[in-house]
Amino acid sequence: MECWVLEFKIDGNGIDFGLCVSSGQVFRWRFDGAKWVGVIGGGWFEVADESGVLSVRSNVGAEEFLRIFGLSKGHDDWFAGILTADPGLSDAVENCRGLRILVQDDPVEVLFSFLCSANNHVRRIEGMVGKLASCGDGWRFPDLEVLAGIDGSDLRAAGFGYRAERIPACAQVVLDLGDWLGFRVCGQWTRMWRLRSCSSCRELARRWRSALRFLGLAMGMWFRLIRIFGMRFDGGMFRNCLVGV
Repeated sequence: MECWVLEFKIDGNGIDFGLCVSSGQVFRWRFDGAKWVGVIGGGWFEVADESGVLSVRSNVGAEEFLRIFGLSKGHDDWFAGILTADPGLSDAVENCRGLRILVQDDPVEVLFSFLCSANNHVRRIEGMVGKLASCGDGWRFPDLEVLAGIDGSDLRAAGFGYRAERIPACAQVVLDLGDWLGFRVCGQWTRMWRLRSCSSCRELARRWRSALRFLGLAMGMWFRLIRIFGMRFDGGMFRNCLVGV
């Protein structure tokens, strides 16, 4: 797959790059002894940390690199809100100095990485995600149609265990329900958390927000009634409330 290759240096702003890409957020990264090499979404990267300055080769520019790796803020800015809410986490935050929350824009890879993560450890998850990624085009993670067509027995032979048949089955379910759930808009898979690209996407986002707001109000009213009337969530009382006995 051909692509532009961009090279630039950028201030790491206190980031511990190795910690970020090996912390269990992403699973297609390796260290070759001199630099980190890996993929996030549609971007591939070679990153060397040179005394706090990151030397980067990639198919994305510096601005996008800043966004993905959260380099616009330093460690204290990143975690200030957490420490304000709970100062007792100060030791944990200090032990994670240099960590950033990475921005991932491929919901398919995020979903199937999550499916591989249950009852698992990072190294084994990396192997599973790498196996799935090998079915894609170049460095890009395969789309749902490809994942749905994978033979579960091949995944079982590769060590996926009970997940083997569930991976293609899940892909097929998402394909079948995609239009109904609103994941497919304007002929492409849409990032539900970043619906801004067109009027159809914005309208869908508005509907989801309205539905969630109504659900939140309904649940809030229900719990207020429970408190007012002293109802308890034991089996008999809860069933009686539901059926009106």
